[in-house]
Amino acid sequence: MLADGDRESVDAGITDSGILLGALLFTTTSHARDTTHMLSIEEAMSTPAARERLDPNIGFFFADTPHGEVIAEHGNFVTNKKTNAFNKSDEEACKWVMLSACSACRPRQG
Repeated sequence: MLADGDRESVDAGITDSGILLGALLFTTTSHARDTTHMLSIEEAMSTPAARERLDPNIGFFFADTPHGEVIAEHGNFVTNKKTNAFNKSDEEACKWVMLSACSACRPRQG
């Protein structure tokens, strides 16, 4: 049989362990998804948001897309944009981040 002081110590230890276990159960970690989707660039570039944010006089050409004569070349640019996909479908999030990446090149357009 435990003395009263020992019993309080054991009870406190059990309570502390319960609090720790509860905190661990409700603690979650956040992980970014790394899912690859192959979506239409043309669709992303023709959304109302793209028409509003991107200069229609500046062309974006990807990979081996045929294009007219190059009037001015401003170099190659790399961007690594990410987006918060909360409350967005995968397709909406991809279109949004595509627009963000193209917008990041806008200050270099002129």
